[in-house]
Amino acid sequence: WLGPAPKRAFNPMRFHGNWRWFFDYGTGDLGNDGVHRLDIARWALETAVAARKEVAPGLPAKVSAIGGKYFFDDAQEWPDTLMVTYDFAPGYILTYEMRTWSAYPLHEESEGAAVYGDEGSVVIGNSRWRAFDAKGKLIREEKGGYNDVGHVRNFLDCMRSRARPTADLETVGHPSSVLCHLGNCAWRAGRTLRFDASTYTFTGDADANQFLTRPEYRQPWVLPSLDKV
Repeated sequence: WLGPAPKRAFNPMRFHGNWRWFFDYGTGDLGNDGVHRLDIARWALETAVAARKEVAPGLPAKVSAIGGKYFFDDAQEWPDTLMVTYDFAPGYILTYEMRTWSAYPLHEESEGAAVYGDEGSVVIGNSRWRAFDAKGKLIREEKGGYNDVGHVRNFLDCMRSRARPTADLETVGHPSSVLCHLGNCAWRAGRTLRFDASTYTFTGDADANQFLTRPEYRQPWVLPSLDKV
């Protein structure tokens, strides 16, 4: 069950659903629920950029994060409150806000994503999206929901046809996951980090680069180098 994680004495609070709150096994709520929020936000940002006939921003050039354990008094290592800013060069910023202890909704949504432009905004929740003009007037709304069956059907169909799935790893899963890891690295480093997408490292920052992988892989697990894959 541990895989490459360090071997430790069994603790039920580090098991099952709680594993995600520890450095050894998980990525906190940023990588738990946050990846879904960031996925939709990144999708919306890329759609907005494409509508302007511009090139999608790809991965961010700079990442900063601030937060900590401000509410829960427990053994959790990852923060319960976190704000991450992703600076996509040039001219686009994506901000992630996480308050796992807060019950009140933002923009009348329990969780979601929002895109702000100079002529209006769009708020995307789990069961609807709403578009507002520059004065905050609702101009369009559509409702929907999760389509888990459709995603599974698409995945199985693509296994047979070898076509690219609608939510594939290369263009959807991987970049959204990278945002989570970059945010966590910035939080652990405690400063703004410059990310080089060509090398997948932080420029001139060996201290921050240590957070991109495990300090040690428990034998017999190893992390293969890219030139051997």
